[in-house]
Amino acid sequence: PAARHRERRAMARRPTNELEGRLASLSVYSSDAEPLHDHSEDLSEDDHATNADGEESLYGGENAVVESFMHDLEEDEPVVNNEDGGPGPDAQLASSSSTPRAGPSSAGPADGQLGGLRGAASTADGASDERGRAQRGHLKQGGPRGDSEDSDSEDGARDAGSAKGRAAISPRHRRRTAMDEALIHDEDRIEGQRVIAEFLSGCTCYDLTPESSKVVVFDRNIPIRLSYYALVEHEIGAAPLWDPLSQKLSGIITTLDFIEMLRYGHHTNAVLDILDSHSVASWRSLVSQLCESPHLAESLEAAGMPAVKAASMAAEKMLERRESGSSDAALLSINPDSSLYEACLVLKQNSAHWLPIVDIDEQICLGVLTHLAVLQHLVTNFVEDRRLFEQPISSLGIGTYASADCEIVSATLDTPVYKILDMLSVNCISCVPIVNAEGKPIAVYARTNVIDLVSHNSVENSLDVSLGSLIFGPDRFEGERESDSDDQPYEDNIPDRMRMHTCKMTDSLQEVFVKFAEVRVHRLLYVDDRGSLQGIVSLSDLLSYFVA
Repeated sequence: PAARHRERRAMARRPTNELEGRLASLSVYSSDAEPLHDHSEDLSEDDHATNADGEESLYGGENAVVESFMHDLEEDEPVVNNEDGGPGPDAQLASSSSTPRAGPSSAGPADGQLGGLRGAASTADGASDERGRAQRGHLKQGGPRGDSEDSDSEDGARDAGSAKGRAAISPRHRRRTAMDEALIHDEDRIEGQRVIAEFLSGCTCYDLTPESSKVVVFDRNIPIRLSYYALVEHEIGAAPLWDPLSQKLSGIITTLDFIEMLRYGHHTNAVLDILDSHSVASWRSLVSQLCESPHLAESLEAAGMPAVKAASMAAEKMLERRESGSSDAALLSINPDSSLYEACLVLKQNSAHWLPIVDIDEQICLGVLTHLAVLQHLVTNFVEDRRLFEQPISSLGIGTYASADCEIVSATLDTPVYKILDMLSVNCISCVPIVNAEGKPIAVYARTNVIDLVSHNSVENSLDVSLGSLIFGPDRFEGERESDSDDQPYEDNIPDRMRMHTCKMTDSLQEVFVKFAEVRVHRLLYVDDRGSLQGIVSLSDLLSYFVA
């Protein structure tokens, strides 16, 4: 204590700004704490003085100078009211001359410091609050202050200064509010979008092509049934088409094309005619011709052209796409030197899932770009030290959520296969969740699962059976249904190609990124704590979020 008072005497002779800094560095004295050493015997007689009442004072003759400075300093300190109307914790600490003054760092990290630094700052704020509560307890019990009238007048001055300080609170002492947190999260979101977009813009489509790979290309005159089997054999969802006459790549055939053919053929009883009587080129030529001249349908049908009614339905669908602004170009492709950002933008604008990487000058296809390939490249090569992707996925609006205005399209194991294909096409969605009687998802039927029909001898007859019968066999599935058993036996035997993967709407964007990379699927199902279906997020939703 004696050393502390000598230091105050010395500081009273220093300039005001330096004195203020020194006072901020002093530690709080507690009457409960026992001093390690009593230095009162070390004081000389010159160090002692008496106050106006004749009582001994350690401040000597400069007591009035120090107390006057302390009084002015305390009047400038802000006061924050707590819930019961009295000075809050920060105000009580600020009113003590021996409490460290809050600097700019007390309100959180600097503007440029994001991510992990914010978490550390929050922890430090919590620890300082605990220390503040302990210090206030000591101050309320009284420190080494006398009972003189000077002390009473000092208390009165402090109260007056506190009342004045309530009118304005310095921004550096203001505690971080919910609005501040929302602003920081919004800054993280914008910065996260920027760095991902910048990374995608710095990578080319050629970067996604492996050093050695297989590229499957079909002749455009291949029979539809044969092309369908070829996709299944090579385990791919799309293949570019080669025109032998023009010696150019002329288009692409995907599993979505097969879904459309099977739907139109089922509604017109012409599935066999489409699969066995048309090549890919002849079918597309017929649809394009009817799209330009619908009145030719009757004459073509009279001439014996197979599947004319089905082609007319496909032509109507093509007209709808044209009216909506979608591109119906024969070949939607991307140059190898184009950036991944451009590729993602083309996929988004055309609602496409496959994009051939084509060297137009040489007419060489280097591969087919997908959302999954972009994600794998992003996860493997993107490095960011800041924690920019900690926002809940639901707060970013990524994916489709169940609400009063939006119903998640789903099916059950009893739903016929052709109805599920209708759901995929009519709603322009890439998958249909399969739920049980309780509304909990047990599987996912995606566009690529249409290849399961190949395992049956008769594709056309498989469209009318239920999905459960198609997966598990009619004898077993129908027998279980007659015995009124639940879906639990099927949940454990769902094929891997239809197995679902889930996440929660409270999961962060970072966690969803990692989940997609781990399971290597194109979509996740949002579920709640009870396992009920809440929505769907796909890779196209995720990557479209980073593309303007």
